Amino acid sequence: MTLYKPPETITVNHCRNSTHMSEYQFLHFLAIDRPLDHEQLKYMRRQSGRGTLTRREFTAEYHDDDFDGKPLGMMRRGFDLHVHFANFGIRQLMFRLPHGFPGGVTALQPWLIKHQIVWSQDKTGPGGVLQVNPEGDTERWNDYFCDIEDLLQELVPVRELLIQGDLRPLYLAWLGCAPPEAEEPPVPAGLKALPQPLQLMADFYEVRECLIQVAADESAAISETVAPQLPILPWLEKKSEKQRIALLEQLLNDDSGAVRADVLQSIRETVTPIQWPTTKTFRTMEELLQLAEVRNQVLEREKQAAEEEQRRKHLAALAENPDRIVKKITKLVSQRTLANYSEAVTLLCDLREALGPSAGPHFTSSVATQLRQTFRHTTGLIGDLKKHGFL
Repeated sequence: MTLYKPPETITVNHCRNSTHMSEYQFLHFLAIDRPLDHEQLKYMRRQSGRGTLTRREFTAEYHDDDFDGKPLGMMRRGFDLHVHFANFGIRQLMFRLPHGFPGGVTALQPWLIKHQIVWSQDKTGPGGVLQVNPEGDTERWNDYFCDIEDLLQELVPVRELLIQGDLRPLYLAWLGCAPPEAEEPPVPAGLKALPQPLQLMADFYEVRECLIQVAADESAAISETVAPQLPILPWLEKKSEKQRIALLEQLLNDDSGAVRADVLQSIRETVTPIQWPTTKTFRTMEELLQLAEVRNQVLEREKQAAEEEQRRKHLAALAENPDRIVKKITKLVSQRTLANYSEAVTLLCDLREALGPSAGPHFTSSVATQLRQTFRHTTGLIGDLKKHGFL
């Protein structure tokens, strides 16, 4: 397949091994704040001899071989977000926070786990890279994650939440990484209503819904003052007419993405960081898992009871007017498709159950006999009727 390659794009050896798929790896890097410059591109090219590299992203797939580059170095030199997925147990995310996490390393400390949730501080300045890389193998994880190619774009808002000081991404990472004996960190507010990007992050780490619900029992409601909108208009109103014109010229003449990143950071610096509200608990991960299992059993019983009630209502509706159901079955069969045959026989089975053991078998067998006589050449239908004991 021929791909369009703009001048800033380099594509080399992007291949799929169609004959052997025992091991699969996918790597994706995004530059969010600003595109890579010439020197950064040169560094990225040296990291891998395959994949697709642009000024905004790098993607590569590997089958039975490995990526030899330095992901942390790539994050320090221009990329802002990274995912590494492998079907043999790797689910790594990296977030570059160029100005660090509000409150510094001290604020991050309760959620860090050795080798799994790590903050890599830059050699100079407050910035660094947050790495989430839970231990796991093929026994722990599903070997496939749906739409992995689109994951990173959908997780872009998670990085912005971290920049704003939102603790929920850290807590979800902890749920995906913590060993049973680990003591639960402070529970952040807002777990009861996760935005879609955070729900996707939880799904990526296969954090069960019942575990999040148990954690959310101790999570306070989130208020508008916790995560306020950036004061864009007040910031702009403080600029002179000359400064506004200069900014507009930059947006039109320079790289708009880079200008936007600089403006957003300038606005963030005017906002006093708000300490995200938390609740201190004394639970361990093992206790959370036990509570989650109890919650899951309750939910399963409720689900089963709801399904049984729905089934009861369905059968009662069938028993009220059997002739109407027979007409529907006949209409389905007359359309002469295997799918409609299957649906018709399923409906006939339900009708037999709805009419009860005394009347159901006799009534539905007579319907089946009539169907065989009317549609005598429909072997698929007749086979289904025999299979379910109607003929």
